[in-house]
Amino acid sequence: MKTVAMIAVAGMALGGLAATAASQASQGPEAREQDRAARLLEGRTAEPVVHCVDQRRLGGNRSLANGDILFGDASSSIVYVNHPSGGCPELGSDRYLVTRSPTGQLCAGDIVTVRETGPGGIETGSCALGDFTPYRRARR
Repeated sequence: MKTVAMIAVAGMALGGLAATAASQASQGPEAREQDRAARLLEGRTAEPVVHCVDQRRLGGNRSLANGDILFGDASSSIVYVNHPSGGCPELGSDRYLVTRSPTGQLCAGDIVTVRETGPGGIETGSCALGDFTPYRRARR
């Protein structure tokens, strides 16, 4: 009887995963990116926009929907979302962001480039950073 119950539970779990996968497949890439961005910012509160951020506080970066860039990671107490006015080329496992800052800060108006991983690090585009919106994790 336990085996039958376990098979039924496993079947329901697989059915749920299949439904989730089907739901995600029916969404376009932009909707999936918006969902991912919402999950990354879940439990965080937006703070007033800042013009510059010390690079030591930024950590990693990744693309969000609409060409926005998320600086920081899920374990950070604060992450920053940058809104380049013209968007920015997609970042991912095969592309990374290159910044140059003699002051140690990234500021709105700074130009950053996107390069491909691999030999030569071919430049795939660039963008001008916008203001940064900090998102702070709620204290427990």
